[in-house]
Order: sequence, then structure tokens, then C-alpha cells
Amino acid sequence: MRPRCRRAPRRAIGPDQNRGSRNAITALLLLCLAQAAVADFGSYESHALVGQALIVQTDIGEMSITAINDAAFEVHYREHGIRQLPSFALAGPPAAVKAGVVDRGDSLEFAIEGLSAIVDKAPVRVRFVRDGLPLVAEEHGYYARETLRGFRFALDDAEKLLGGGQRVLGMDRRGRRMPLYNKAAYGYTTEDKDQMYYGLPAVLSSDKYIIVFDNSASGWLDIGATEPDVLDFQAVAGRTAYLVVAGHSYPELIGNYTAAAPSTPLGIRQLRVSLRLSHGEGNARRRAPFSPRGHPAGCGDPRPILVRTRDSGLHGRPRLG
Repeated sequence: MRPRCRRAPRRAIGPDQNRGSRNAITALLLLCLAQAAVADFGSYESHALVGQALIVQTDIGEMSITAINDAAFEVHYREHGIRQLPSFALAGPPAAVKAGVVDRGDSLEFAIEGLSAIVDKAPVRVRFVRDGLPLVAEEHGYYARETLRGFRFALDDAEKLLGGGQRVLGMDRRGRRMPLYNKAAYGYTTEDKDQMYYGLPAVLSSDKYIIVFDNSASGWLDIGATEPDVLDFQAVAGRTAYLVVAGHSYPELIGNYTAAAPSTPLGIRQLRVSLRLSHGEGNARRRAPFSPRGHPAGCGDPRPILVRTRDSGLHGRPRLG
């Protein structure tokens, strides 16, 4: 007969040892993720002024700052091995702008008439100055991982921000984390809704600047939700670039932005559908005041009828009379 093998007795593992092991593994994973998330854009190597663009070379890629007009910059990070897509936020080649650069040792100052970009060399990050005063700055700035890329900006304590596209969230979007992809929002009322039809990767600040993230991929716009003093744009892929536009007043700010951004014609069908969805035409019957019999006030029959129009298809409206 074959001899039986005796199993060694199992060692009992107490709850404290289990908890300690799990905590150690969690800490290690968080450390790895944090290191991947905050990798800087390499070490500064050289720079050059090419026309009205400042080109900064680092050991992992190239960063360019281009003057779009007298108060707008495009910042584009191009890391080696990261595919870049064409811009969707620019109207075309920039107009001729007078720009100059000064090397201050630990930083570069790239200036146009209404705005200056200060590029710190160690680490490579950008901050913006208007009239000699800080306007907005990259908190960590550029980051990229295999499935996520984006930018982080520092926010002032009292700063308010609009933007993100169509949402039922009020005007000030600070403290919100909003998805960036288009999705229908049927049946919305007055309750908060962080996604409604069209997302927009852009913010307008009460400090009178606009940031447009030139990336059309799906992602998230975190305006001080995860970290109260950080604006974090995240995308799953796409172009790693953004626009910064400044102005001394809101009309001037909007004018500077529209001079830099393209004007896209909107067809009559898209315009009518957008207006109808924005104003909640499909919810009109449900929001109307009801009579004691349960019918909407002024309506003899609450059942909707379907009306076909040449350019908008089928939609419902209450019967009248």
C-alpha cells in the first residue's frame, strides 16, 4: 500500500492579521495609482519661439503654447506615444499676434497684450497672469495613463464656475462631477440632474476667464467635487490640449472667446429639436395644473395626440377642447 501523506496543520490567521494584510495591499495600490496619476510632463530640456508659439521640449515630449489672439492661448501637450487628434475648439489658423518670451532661469514668460503664460521648468507646469496678477494655474496640470488623460487646475476659495453643457443643476456648477458624453434625459423635472442631452468640456469663471478642453472624447468634468479646490478634466482618450481666454469684463471675455472658437452653422431641424428638448416640450402635459377630475386645466382629454411635422418627426401634445 502507498503511504498516506499527512497534511501540515493550518495556521490560524486572526482578524487583526487579515485586516493588516488588506490595509497593506490597499495602501500599495493607492500609492501606485497616485504615482501614475501625478506623473509630471518630464524635465525641461530646451525651448524655442516659432512665430507666435512657444515650443518647450522635455524628456517625454513637447509642449506648445500658441497665441490665438490678444487674450487667448492654446496649450497643447504632446507626449511621446500618445496619439493626438485634430482640434475641434479652434476656428482655424490664429490671427497675427505680437508675442515675446523671456527666460527667467527657473521659468519662461510668454506674453501677449492681454495675457501672460508662465512656464515653470521644474516641474513643467503653466500658470496664467493678467495685468501682473495671477489669473489661473495648473494645480498639477497634465497627466496621462493608459486609459485616462486630462488636466488639473487650482481654484480660488470664492470662485464660481459655469459650464459643462446642459444640466439641471443651477448656474454655479462648483461642487459637481459631470459626465461628458451626450445622452437623452427624458422625464426630467426640477430635481438635480447632472446629465441632460449635450455635454460641453468648458467652464467660465467668475474671475473672468474661460477654459475650453479641446478633447471630444467621453469623460468627466469635476469642478471641485472630489477635491474642493481642484478643477479636474478627465477623458478616456483624445487630444491633450486646452484653451485659456481672458477678459476684463464678461462682454470682452465672450468676445475674445468667440474670436478664437469656430462658428458652426446649426440646421433648422437641429435647432428646433434642441429648443424643444431644452424647454421640456414632452413634459408640458405632466407639469400643467390639474383639475379635480384629473385632467390638465383647459384640456378636455389629457391623452396626447401625435403630430407629424416635416422636419421633426413624431411628438406628442395634449388635446384641447
